Amino acid sequence: MPLIVEDGSIVAGADSFVTVAAFVTYAENRSIVVEDDETTEARLRMAADYVGTQEGCFQGSRVSASQSLSWPRKGAYLYGYEVAPNTIPETVKRAQMEYALAAVQGVNLFPNDTSAFIRRERVGPLETEYWGNADSSNSRVSVPAADALIDVLCGNGGMLTLTRV
Repeated sequence: MPLIVEDGSIVAGADSFVTVAAFVTYAENRSIVVEDDETTEARLRMAADYVGTQEGCFQGSRVSASQSLSWPRKGAYLYGYEVAPNTIPETVKRAQMEYALAAVQGVNLFPNDTSAFIRRERVGPLETEYWGNADSSNSRVSVPAADALIDVLCGNGGMLTLTRV
């Protein structure tokens, strides 16, 4: 089933911020070969879903309660400029594509096992220590390029705040 791309106009049933063609070009520009097929569409959907798992930290709020994805938003700022509530920032699109590239390279964006939560493991006499709650549903997969983009969308939108004390 073809992707339904959100363009900022609250597209009904949207499941991606980018087209397959845009993603294929993005990957090729990074010397990564990606096929224009159903698997790529599925990875883009999963990556858009993963961007949505970070919504709790995004600035502002959804433009509409009925929108399918976490963007567009009102009250969001990037690099000191307000993001128009009828647009999808390039930062969001790039984050989705970086997560999709990670999926192409074998990263499971939604792991079901608890091994991702293991902090320390000793073989004798068998000791395992976990990071926080091993059953946590809000765990993050580490994809540094995408995570850096998500961090810009959170907090103060990529602006450094200085405070004189």
